[in-house]
Amino acid sequence: MPDRESVCGTYFISDSGCNRIAVFKPVDEEWGQSGRPLSVEPFEGYAEAFLLGECAYKEAAAYLLDHNNNAGVPQTAIVKCIYPIPTSCGVSSGMGAFQVYQDNVGDADDYGPGIFSQENVQRIATFDLRVLNCDRHAGNLLVQETKDAKVRKLIPIDHGYILPDRVVTPPWPAWMQWPQVREPLCPSVKSYIQSVEFSHDNAMLEEELADKIHSGSLRTLRITTHLLKSGVDIGMSLYEIGLLVYSSGTGKSKSVLEKLADEAYAAGLVREQRIESQLDLAALEHSSSAKGKLQPTTEDFIVRYASKLIDRHLQVLQGFGSCISRARSHPNFLRRPSDKPPRKSLLSSSGSSPVSSGRLREYRALRLSSPSHGPGN
Repeated sequence: MPDRESVCGTYFISDSGCNRIAVFKPVDEEWGQSGRPLSVEPFEGYAEAFLLGECAYKEAAAYLLDHNNNAGVPQTAIVKCIYPIPTSCGVSSGMGAFQVYQDNVGDADDYGPGIFSQENVQRIATFDLRVLNCDRHAGNLLVQETKDAKVRKLIPIDHGYILPDRVVTPPWPAWMQWPQVREPLCPSVKSYIQSVEFSHDNAMLEEELADKIHSGSLRTLRITTHLLKSGVDIGMSLYEIGLLVYSSGTGKSKSVLEKLADEAYAAGLVREQRIESQLDLAALEHSSSAKGKLQPTTEDFIVRYASKLIDRHLQVLQGFGSCISRARSHPNFLRRPSDKPPRKSLLSSSGSSPVSSGRLREYRALRLSSPSHGPGN
C-alpha cells in the first residue's frame, strides 16, 4: 500500500494478517527519477548537494552509522522487491530501502517536548549533527509509548537527505527548539561521541554500499564529525554546536560551518589548479589515472583545512563564550575542568571498531531475512 503523503515513492508492506511489517522506498521512484519525475525538487536550493537516486542508499547508510542503535534509527537494508502488479511505468521489480515498520502513537508534532527524555533527544540531535541531516522536523520523529506513562520515546525516520555532497546549511531542526539540547551532555551521549571514528565508518560504508555513497558525502561526514567531537571536547552543548550548523533566519543565510567549508573548498581548488599547472598536461590527458591520483590528496587537504578553520573558530568562541550561547549566561565550555579525562580506545583487540562490527551483523541479517513479496501486499 503506497504512502500518499510522501514526496518519493513509499510503500507499506504487510504480512498475511494485514499487519504492517516494513516500509519500502524504491530507488526508481525517488524525486526526479523515471518512476516519479518532478518539475521542482523537494528541497529547493539543495539540488547540487544531493544526487538523483541516492536517497535509498542514504537510508541504509543512516542505519549503519547509528552504532549500537544509539539514536534509534530503524533497521534498514537495500533489497530487491518483486512487485505483484507492475507499476504505471511497467516495472515489475526494483531495488530500494527496506525498513522495519515502527508502531507509533503519532509524531513529535502531537506532543510537547517535555514528554521526551533528555538522553533520547540528545542522541537524535547527535546523529543529525553528525550526518548533517537536512530534513529533520517533528513529522519524522515518531513517538512510541514506554513503561513510564509520563515519558514517550522518539524514533527518527526519513534519512534520505543526510550526508550532502558538500556542506550546506540545513533548515532549523525541531529539536533545536527543545530544552534538552541546551543542557549538559548526558554521560552516555558524551561517551558515544568520543568513541566515533570516521575511518571505521568509511570502511563499513565502502564494504556494504560500495560506491553508492560518494566521496563528497564522506568528506561532509569527516568535517561534521570533527566539529561534533571538537565541540564536545571543549564542553559545548548540542544547542551551541547547532548554532554553528543551522540558520534560524527566514532567508538563505549561510551557517558558520558552511562558510568555513566554502573557504576550505576554495583553498582545495586553488591547490589542485596549482598542482595541475606544474604537471605535463599532455601526459595528463593521455592518462586517465593521473588526475584521479590528485583527488584523494585534494579531499584530504580540504578536510584538514576545514578542520583547522573549525578549531580556530572554536578557540575564539572559547575565549568569547557569550558570542555563541543563547541558552544561558555561562556556556558549558567556559566551565571546562582543567583535567580532561582520557579518551577511550576505539579499537578492540581484533583491531576493529566495537561500534561498527555489531551494526554490520544486524544490517546483513535484515538484508537476508527481508521478504521477497512486493510493496503491493
